[in-house]
Amino acid sequence: MDDEGAEPWKIDHGDHREQVHSEVKVGVTMHTQSLSFRLQRIALMALFSTSIFLATAPATNATSSVYSNITAFAGSCDGTYDTYSSQLYNLTISGFRKLGYSPSGYTGTSFTKSKVLDSVDTDKAFYVHSHGDYYGSNDTQGFRVDAGYCSGAPIVYSTDVDSHRGSTPAQVVILSTCYLGENPPSGTNQLSMAEAFGIPQVQDLVTEWAWYMGYKKEPYTSDELEFESYFWNKIQGYAYYGLTSAFQAARAHISFSTPPGMSTPSPMWYGNPNYTGWYDTSGGCPNCE
Repeated sequence: MDDEGAEPWKIDHGDHREQVHSEVKVGVTMHTQSLSFRLQRIALMALFSTSIFLATAPATNATSSVYSNITAFAGSCDGTYDTYSSQLYNLTISGFRKLGYSPSGYTGTSFTKSKVLDSVDTDKAFYVHSHGDYYGSNDTQGFRVDAGYCSGAPIVYSTDVDSHRGSTPAQVVILSTCYLGENPPSGTNQLSMAEAFGIPQVQDLVTEWAWYMGYKKEPYTSDELEFESYFWNKIQGYAYYGLTSAFQAARAHISFSTPPGMSTPSPMWYGNPNYTGWYDTSGGCPNCE
C-alpha cells in the first residue's frame, strides 16, 4: 500500500418499529454484556487508545464534522456506565486529522438536527455515533441527534441530508449506528443514507474518491468501538493505508456478538475500494481505476 511518490488519495424503523425495539435496545443490544467480557474489551481498547495516534498529518481547511450521542448512551439514561461514546468520538477526531481534515466536534446539547443540516452540505468527511433505524411509515433511514434527550430525540433522515447536499459526494462517511449500512427495505424506494451523501451502494466505484461505512442490524456499542479502534489503528500505523484494507483487517480481527433473539450484526462499506481517505484536493477522480 505504501507509495511515497503518489498522491495520498490515489493509492492502491420506522417509529412504529422503534417503539418495539429501538429505544429498548439501548440497554439490551447495544451495551449489555457480561462484566468480565466487557472489562476485557475495555482493556484492549485502552491499549489502542494510548498507542495509535502518535503522528497526524497537517490539517487542511477541508471541513468535516464528528457527532457522538453522549446523553442517550449515558448511565443515567440507559443504565450502563461506560465511556464508549466518548471514545468513539475521540478516535474519529484523531482519525480525521490524520487524513488531512479539519474536524469540528459536537456532543450533548451541541449535537442538534439544525447543526447537522447547517454544515452537512460542505462536510468532506462526516461521522455519527448514535441510534440509527428505519423511521416513519415509509421506513426512511435516519439517525437521532443528542440535543440532551434520553429518548425520542429529533431524527435526521436520509432525505434531510440529500436535500441539503449538492451534487459532489462526501469523501469519507462513517455512521456508527444500527441499520445504516443496509440497503433500504425492498419495495420502499427509499434513499439510503449512503446515497444521501452521494455515495452509491456499490463496492467498485471508480468515478469518485468516496467511501462510506455503516453497520447492518444492531451491533453492541462495545463491538463498534473495538472494530473502529482496530480500523483507525491501521489507518494511523501505515502511510496511505486504504480504507477498505483497514476495514478488512478490522473485520478479520473481530467477531460481532449476536444480541439475544436477533441476527448477527456486521459492518459494511461502499464506494471506491482503492481510496485511502486522505483529503482529495484534485477536485475529482477521472482515473480512479
